Amino acid sequence: YAEYLNRAIRSLGENDLLLDDPALDAPRPEIDLFTSAFLPDSYLPDVYSRLVIYQRLAAAADETELAELKLEMLDRFGPLPPEGEMLFLQTALKLWAMRLNIAEIRLGRPGGHFVFRENAAIDPVALTALLSSQRSRFKMVSPIKMRIGLELNAATSRARLCEWLLKELDPEGNRAVSFETLLGDL
Repeated sequence: YAEYLNRAIRSLGENDLLLDDPALDAPRPEIDLFTSAFLPDSYLPDVYSRLVIYQRLAAAADETELAELKLEMLDRFGPLPPEGEMLFLQTALKLWAMRLNIAEIRLGRPGGHFVFRENAAIDPVALTALLSSQRSRFKMVSPIKMRIGLELNAATSRARLCEWLLKELDPEGNRAVSFETLLGDL
């Protein structure tokens, strides 16, 4: 995806400063919540501006850069449409997953999975506790793949579950909300 954006921007012949960002070379996790996440033409009609924003999203190194970009978007173009909000949310999830060294998150209506890299920076005690307390919903199907058997129709519910799981598995995460409380809110 980032390579495609780089090529598109190169073809326009401008903004070479964004093209050589080392953050674009780091392995990025794949995040798929099976929902629309983009900037529609009706929100940002100029193709070049959209490509530059996509490039900046792909190059964001942390949540602070992402928040600054979102504020700039709100200031320049007004409130984000739902697809734009989801784009920023998925980018935030990607940054978090990248920090924890998670390779893939796929979560659709019938459930999904997390795929961990071999050197994932997750809390093994938290993972074990989750797997033992929620056996019907979370299961390791291989040494690196956790199956999620939870039906969630709304994309926002899937995103909230991803946030909760990342927070739960993060060794530095704040585990203030129980799974049962989360389920009640979904």
